[in-house]
Amino acid sequence: MHTATLNKFDLTHVELIGENMLMYLSHMEVENTLPYMEKHGIPLEIDPKKWYPAKNIFDFLWDIAAGPNSIYSLVSIGIESIRRLPLPPEVENLPLNDAFNNLIAAYYGTIMRGGDAGYIKSEQIAPNHIKVTCVTPLPDDGWYGTLYGMAQRFLPKGANFLVKYDEDTVRMDHGGDATILHVTWE
Repeated sequence: MHTATLNKFDLTHVELIGENMLMYLSHMEVENTLPYMEKHGIPLEIDPKKWYPAKNIFDFLWDIAAGPNSIYSLVSIGIESIRRLPLPPEVENLPLNDAFNNLIAAYYGTIMRGGDAGYIKSEQIAPNHIKVTCVTPLPDDGWYGTLYGMAQRFLPKGANFLVKYDEDTVRMDHGGDATILHVTWE
């Protein structure tokens, strides 16, 4: 679904900040994804302050999505993106619903520039239920990992949580207009 999803966005001038690319070199499945980085000309030495063409990154991620064990690699990258996210101490202790409502959309909006790379929005459905809508050129399993990483980081240690795709909506990876995920916890 690579081409159909990417064609929904004008990525001609979109750039991604290097700081956000460091996760591609440090996630748990990195040995499986390095060949894809090399194939798409993504440097293995990333300057955190430099802006890089996002189209190469999206192609790299979609190649992973089409390959073997893609779910493990993409979820691992998503978890790592949250693990590496620098936050001030007062934000570290936000409840999960506040983290979703105040951070996720703002974070996505700051890592890219130069065009339309979509959006993310979250909605609190119940005290322990967040619905996240992703309309982006990124593979869905990466978002699954990102939300999983947020639950790990912002919920109390040992809390039970579940991240799942909305069963009533066709995901972007499958030709839909949006990917909807739900995060619930006890």
